[in-house]
Amino acid sequence: MIDAAIAFTREGLILWCQIYDSLDLKAINKLIQDYLLSEKSNLDTVYFDGIYYRWSMINEYNIIFVLSHRALLPSDKTKLFINDITRSFKKYIKRRVTSKTLLILESSEFEDFSNEFTKIISNSNRLTSNITGVNKSQTAKSETNNLDKNDIEGKGKKGKEKRSWSYKDKISRKDIDALDFSEKVQSDNGQMGQAINTSQYIDSESDDSYCEEKESIFTRYYRKVADSLQSYMGNKTLTIEDVDKAMVELKSLLASRNVSTDVCEMLCESVKKGLIGKTTKRFVSVNKAINDALCNAVTQVLTYSGTIDIFAEATRHKNQNLLYTIAFCGVNGVGKSTTLAKVCYFLKNKGFKVLLAACDTFRSGAVEQLKIHANCLNVEVFDRGYGKNPDEIAKSAISYAEQNSYDVVLIDTAGRMQDNEPLMKSLAKLVHVNNPSRIFFVGEALVGNDGVDQLEKFNNCFKHSKRGIDGIILTKFDTVDNKVGAALSMSYIAGKPIVFVGTGQNYNNLRPLNSASVVKSLTS
Repeated sequence: MIDAAIAFTREGLILWCQIYDSLDLKAINKLIQDYLLSEKSNLDTVYFDGIYYRWSMINEYNIIFVLSHRALLPSDKTKLFINDITRSFKKYIKRRVTSKTLLILESSEFEDFSNEFTKIISNSNRLTSNITGVNKSQTAKSETNNLDKNDIEGKGKKGKEKRSWSYKDKISRKDIDALDFSEKVQSDNGQMGQAINTSQYIDSESDDSYCEEKESIFTRYYRKVADSLQSYMGNKTLTIEDVDKAMVELKSLLASRNVSTDVCEMLCESVKKGLIGKTTKRFVSVNKAINDALCNAVTQVLTYSGTIDIFAEATRHKNQNLLYTIAFCGVNGVGKSTTLAKVCYFLKNKGFKVLLAACDTFRSGAVEQLKIHANCLNVEVFDRGYGKNPDEIAKSAISYAEQNSYDVVLIDTAGRMQDNEPLMKSLAKLVHVNNPSRIFFVGEALVGNDGVDQLEKFNNCFKHSKRGIDGIILTKFDTVDNKVGAALSMSYIAGKPIVFVGTGQNYNNLRPLNSASVVKSLTS
């Protein structure tokens, strides 16, 4: 039994909906926030609160079509059913709307789509035995105005009053706030991109350099994958069956690059969705389609938990006369102090006054090592020697920085194994006492699955302070060659963004991890 069908834009504007039982606003909000906007899940069906939700996208117009039902219906049949409805809705739009942005709509634009919807149900033999709740004598109202909680939420009781779906010429602030789904997705095209776009600080690589249509790159990297699609040249629209053959080769390629099984499946499914419906024209276009789809999929993996822009954050703190503090943690020997020095170089060259806090009082020579970096970078080190409480040193360093007009404090901590309980408690105390602006986990790019274990245990040690690891910095990234899949899996499984990767021994060998460089490594 179908409870409801709804079509809305990514901005939260409802274009059309048909309700037979009830439609819960909270459930729709949960669906949008947890699945449609996060893009972490590659499912097209979810089940919660006793209702199944299946959705389909019309990417050309940024429209999402959702179907809800309580009964367990055959997955393949419901998928075909919603695809039929989506195609019909797309054709309906093309006949009536010329603007793809759909910014100006009248209430009558999609009013009579309900007739087409009912016709699709009546003519379809896929769900005839299951859609028992659709009574031809009971035609639900449809509307094209913004979603209102009082209108949408139904109690689902037998004999309930008929819904009122009147058009609103004016909407209240409450209506707008209830529908403001877009605020959950914030642009990250901020100052970090500008800060890293110069070779003086970071050996940056442009995303476009790998996503351009270049015959030599595609021929080399995607020959096996594209061979599966070569027979479909000449304006042939790729189908699911066509793309499945190509995905076998792509899956094998990703697995050979140390991409975990779960992430491999997710990437292939995302690439598959990007290829279905593409019209092939020539060999290069097929390869470019594969490359673009893989770029998009990798971007989703690297950014689904958000991104961190330390330049923008430090700037905001400075403008508000606040101190920006970063604590670096990780196991022994991964290069925390060197990474801290690279971050110091990056921030100092952007005009920030940086103080280094020597809180590694455990390892002999740690303070001296930090002083060497400070001397090279012409910055000051705050230290109290060895054997002192790291949390007290960090607290004193922060107080000193505030009194002397510093902008940033970078806190160096002792390396420790994730199972060393006393040292982990000491680190947790440092975070609890000083509450740094950011906590970065520094790990080696080649560590693989053990890195996930390290990250999770470091993250758990801060739970009493209601904090956690904010981001990852991977060292020795220049040594991974094409085995970058482990780093990709680490970011996805742990749910933490990779802020920087170290690519050499020099201070400027630090750069953000962009999706294009990962795709290049995966396919080289």
